[in-house]
Amino acid sequence: MEKFENLCMKCMSDKGDKKQCPFCGYISDNKQISKFAEKKIILQGKYVVGNEISRNAESVCYVGYDIKNKSKVNIREFFPSEICSKSVDGMTVVVKESCNEKYENLKNNFLCYFRTLAKVRDIDSVESVYDIFTDYGTAYVVSDYIDGITLFEFIKRNRKPLDWDTAKILFMPIISAFSRFNKAGLNHLAVTPKSLIVGRNGKMYISDFSTPNLRRLGTFSDFEFNKGFTAPEQYVKNCVLTQATDVYGLTASLFFSLVGFAPKDASERESDGRILIPVKLLKNIPPHVVSALSNGLKINVKLRTQTFDILRDELTETSAKYLKEQGTDVNKKESILTKKNNVVWIIGAAVVALILFGSIFVFYMNSNTYSKQETPKDDLLTLNASDNQENIIVPNLIGSDFEELQNNTSDDYNIFLSEKVFDDKIEEGKVVSQIPQPSSSVKKGSNIIVNVSKGQKFKALPLIEGLTLAQASYILSKDGFVPLQESQYSKDVEQGKVIGYKGYLAGDKVERGIQVTIIVSRGEIKNKM
Repeated sequence: MEKFENLCMKCMSDKGDKKQCPFCGYISDNKQISKFAEKKIILQGKYVVGNEISRNAESVCYVGYDIKNKSKVNIREFFPSEICSKSVDGMTVVVKESCNEKYENLKNNFLCYFRTLAKVRDIDSVESVYDIFTDYGTAYVVSDYIDGITLFEFIKRNRKPLDWDTAKILFMPIISAFSRFNKAGLNHLAVTPKSLIVGRNGKMYISDFSTPNLRRLGTFSDFEFNKGFTAPEQYVKNCVLTQATDVYGLTASLFFSLVGFAPKDASERESDGRILIPVKLLKNIPPHVVSALSNGLKINVKLRTQTFDILRDELTETSAKYLKEQGTDVNKKESILTKKNNVVWIIGAAVVALILFGSIFVFYMNSNTYSKQETPKDDLLTLNASDNQENIIVPNLIGSDFEELQNNTSDDYNIFLSEKVFDDKIEEGKVVSQIPQPSSSVKKGSNIIVNVSKGQKFKALPLIEGLTLAQASYILSKDGFVPLQESQYSKDVEQGKVIGYKGYLAGDKVERGIQVTIIVSRGEIKNKM
């Protein structure tokens, strides 16, 4: 089998016969190389395992290469280091004596969590899991590699906080994604600017998933917490965690994006739940956004914003109108300026600040920003108010090909993707809806936010009889299904080849995103003499 000797074990680019990778600068004999990479191990005959990216008390994440798809991937290995170790070869997991039952329970939790995560791979803003398997005494999860940088690094390179108009473009689709994610029974529990990835396409993604065992006190002694972003209930042993826990983390990440620093850690805010924002920044944040930040960062979980749907509503202009209807005077700046030292304390949900003066912002991303050969530019994100007051009529983009719209840029408006949605009538890849509506009048240089079709929700199962498991899994994954394996004896189908589907026939229309079991032949039963 091909050994893929020319792959760089750090960036998975073809470095040719060079010792040092020309793309990332990595030297192939670097001592940080993993045993998998050192031995050129290929998992399941499909995935080349490269260097270690990160590790925690539950798992190790490696960079990988999908041979079939010829693409870079992330490979997460279940490895609870407190109760297991690696064999002499550095690859097989060896469980400590008397810990087998605990190991199996944790592994089952790990597999269950990521199998559920695989079911929601149709959520466009979530890192997609497309293969799960066991090998070397443990479990592995393969997910798409997101080409981009963390939100933390994005803001660091920008050298100043984001304004609300720009943050809104990044965060609103993520809030919708989290809403669907949590409704599927999943929690992230470590939402921080380092677990949110800004892609090269200008869209933000959710990454860095682990089971709740890692992110609440009680299972691992090395409890993973992120100062300023971990909700207070996560510090309580075996506490029940809800959607409101992730609301806290995402709100703290939005706060960081708008202010430039994290809120005080929840453990330091128990006696004083107030948050602070410098006056010079406060004037640029709309009052209803300030209120939403305060609600989402409540120490008392019962008083906190409970769901992402509510958070989304609070971050829209409608919440400002509601405050006005309730008699709150949004013009009284003095009501919250309680400090003399250039900071203000924000107290309670109804605290509001300055009137938001309308201005339109343009979001620029240099596609070469992430290249290691280039020095990061100050204008990675340019926030300039448009001086051009000319009005334009919004074009009708519904039915247009989204990729073509991106390639054919216009000076009149900017196009941003909000979400990919199923649509039975509009072809995959084409615009389903847009805001503002067609024929409305807006300022030149405004943003048009679009939803793009993922095609029909139900799709016919492809013919896979006679294929190998790897071939069938690839075809099903490409069509949006989650393949599972089951084997049985067959005198008609040779060993290792696919017999068919369990419970379905090729051509049956099935909802995309669900699990589909592939039955693989074990060959003919041999008679015992």
